[in-house]
Amino acid sequence: MIGNPAYGWMGMVSIPYFILVELMGPVLEIGALLLLISGMWLQIVDVKLCLVLALLLVLYNSLLSACAVMFEVWFSRRAYTFREVTRLLLYACSETFWSRPMNNVFRIYGLLQVVGYGKKKDHKNGQG
Repeated sequence: MIGNPAYGWMGMVSIPYFILVELMGPVLEIGALLLLISGMWLQIVDVKLCLVLALLLVLYNSLLSACAVMFEVWFSRRAYTFREVTRLLLYACSETFWSRPMNNVFRIYGLLQVVGYGKKKDHKNGQG
């Protein structure tokens, strides 16, 4: 099915995208983090440049998330209170630090379970 024109859009675009981006994304991110840490340890990577790029990444992610929240608030038919909007904006600006790493950990755990390194349940008596 992957890359087969007989399956149309699903075989040519959707499944290859899922495999390349969604499935391999956390593996590549963890690999990039390990490479970055080892590069800093070997003094190959400029630490100041990494800090500036990390700050720009956090600011961009926060701005994008805050814009999505404000878009929802402005164009929604629901009346949001000031407290709700403030809470949503705080979550949006902090999601870089908790949501993305948590998501990657869960996805890596799922990949490990698929490969066979996760917990296996005993199907006879239903215990793990």
